[in-house]
This record gives sequence, structure tokens and C-alpha cells, in this order.
Amino acid sequence: MITLYHGEPNLYSLKPLIALEEKGVPFDRKPIGLMPLERAVPGYPAAMEQRINVEREGPVLIDGDAMIVGSFFLLEYIAETEGGVPLLPDDPLARYHVRSIGQTIAGLIAPFVSAIGVAAYPVPELADDTGIEPVERRESWAAAARGAAADGLADRLRPTLARFDGMLAGSEWLVGDYSIADIDLFAMIRNLPDLAPGLIDGGDTPSLDAFVARMAARPAVQRALALAWGGDAARTFLPGPEISRWG
Repeated sequence: MITLYHGEPNLYSLKPLIALEEKGVPFDRKPIGLMPLERAVPGYPAAMEQRINVEREGPVLIDGDAMIVGSFFLLEYIAETEGGVPLLPDDPLARYHVRSIGQTIAGLIAPFVSAIGVAAYPVPELADDTGIEPVERRESWAAAARGAAADGLADRLRPTLARFDGMLAGSEWLVGDYSIADIDLFAMIRNLPDLAPGLIDGGDTPSLDAFVARMAARPAVQRALALAWGGDAARTFLPGPEISRWG
């Protein structure tokens, strides 16, 4: 049986939860806290994949001897190894488009949303933790702990969100039928109306707004969102990958 280490069903951890619920796959789930996994989960299986994982405290899937890290790779793995609802297109070109979308979300949406989230909902108790490695990650946590300003980050999101709004114009889903690309995008932007009011709910992105509502209505999405560990999932954020200097 699959074991999923995950945090609150928000951003990175929400992605594999939705995919597993869509597939109807039984899985064992274990909580991870706000600290690096090696310290947060007793007996957590350390591996090179986790040490080089840019999401750091993101979800980890264990399937037998396999460890998968990186939320988009978890989506791919679940889509490719589990039966049930297809979540990847058969056509190679369409699969390329799904992966291209995943790369765009990882580089041009995820870092900004994470930064805006930790600025809005900081974690003050982590301010003095000096055991986080590497030092760059420690600095990210320190910024999260003090609620570092996120001025201008919402504006940097606008061009990318406009692109996705255009992609969804006249279409229900991003690449033909429903796929992991849709799960990826929804998980990363669903909180924007709370974090940056008007960014996607101000009338400038009608197709994106309709997409978020369509995703939120899916039973599997609702089941995944209900898998909270007891906290306020919609207000629980972790530092994400480093923001692209050129994005």
C-alpha cells in the first residue's frame, strides 16, 4: 500500500491527495509538521531524493522500495501506476504539454504563492530555529517566521495567470481531458482570493475563476480538502522553491 507523508491539504500536499482520491486508491497517510521531514517524522526514510528536493518539507510518497519526492512527480507517479480515472493523456505531445505546464507552475506560480502565503500567515515560533539546513533554507524559514513583506509578488503573478486564463478560454481543462495539470494548477491558486483579493477573482480572469469553481466542485477534491490534520489548512503555508529572478 502507498504511504503518503503530507502536511495540511494545501498547495504541495494537496496535489497527491487529490490524485489519490480521484483514483480511489487506498493509502496510508502520515503527518509531517512544519519542520524539515528528517526531524518531524520519527523514522522518516532519509534518501538523496529528499536531500535535493527543492520543496524540502513537501509531500513524500513511499511505494514499496520507491520514494518519490516533488509534488508534480508524485502526480505523475500516481497517474502512471494506478488504475481508475485517467489523469494523463495517451498522446506523447499532449503529455509534453502537461509536463510543460507543470514546469511553468513550479517556476512562475508556486514560489510566489508560497511567499505570499507565509507573509500572510507567518509561523513566529520558528524564528529562532538554527538547525535547519542548508543555510539558504534557514533564511527562508526565518523570513516565513517574521512574516516578511510580499510587496509586489502578486503583480509578478499576473502575467502568468493571464496566460492560464487564455488557455482555459472555451475549455474546461488545460490539456484536453481532465489531467494532473489541472490538479497542479488548482492546488497552487485556490487560495489566491484570500491571499491577494482581486488577483483571480476581480473579473480579469473569468476562465480561471470558472476553472477554480469547477475543480472545487469535484467530489475527489472535496474529499482531499477534508483530510486536514486539525489545523487551519487554508492558512498553513511553507516556504516554497526560490523565486525565479527572471520570472
